[in-house]
Amino acid sequence: MKINPPKLPDNLSQVEFNDVFDVENPFIENVLITDCDLFIKQDELIEFNNVEFKNVNFTGTRLTKVFFKNCVFNNCDLSDTHFYEANLHNIEFNKSRLIGIVLTDARLKHVLFNQCNLQLASFGNSRQRFVKFDECILEESDFYENDLKDIDFTNSQLTGINFSETALNKIDLSDTHFTHLTVGIHDLKGCIVNQVQAVNLTSLLGLIIK
Repeated sequence: MKINPPKLPDNLSQVEFNDVFDVENPFIENVLITDCDLFIKQDELIEFNNVEFKNVNFTGTRLTKVFFKNCVFNNCDLSDTHFYEANLHNIEFNKSRLIGIVLTDARLKHVLFNQCNLQLASFGNSRQRFVKFDECILEESDFYENDLKDIDFTNSQLTGINFSETALNKIDLSDTHFTHLTVGIHDLKGCIVNQVQAVNLTSLLGLIIK
């Protein structure tokens, strides 16, 4: 599966967030934001286009209908960040902390999570297309009632993840690690798993292996 990478311009201008953020015109583009703490609360649309975030701490930020396009997050902390009804297009998260992040009712397309910690993350009621979780920790995260297509979980930790009401048809979990999942039997139809995982999932069928 091919993920379209962000198309960032060369030589982004390094700026201070407060110098470029205007509540009346919340559109930020073609900049590098680095080594700072951002604590933003915005109920209206705010858009980031062609932005690299490096070593930025977003902890506690609350944004509704935020739009990220062609953005890269390198070594950032987005723990306990709430992005309600967010749109993420052509995005990379590299070696970042997203513990407890809330992305409910989000739309994700061509998004890469690379070596990220997403424990307790909430993706409830989200739509995901061409999304890859590569070497990520997703333990106890919530994918309740998601619409998934072209999703790749590569060498990631999924123990305790909630896939309730999420169809896993053609979703390949065989290269992931988990001891148990929360998932309905009907949602597992067509899911690809390895032999060890198949044994772990037999409890859903009420089977006793002798």
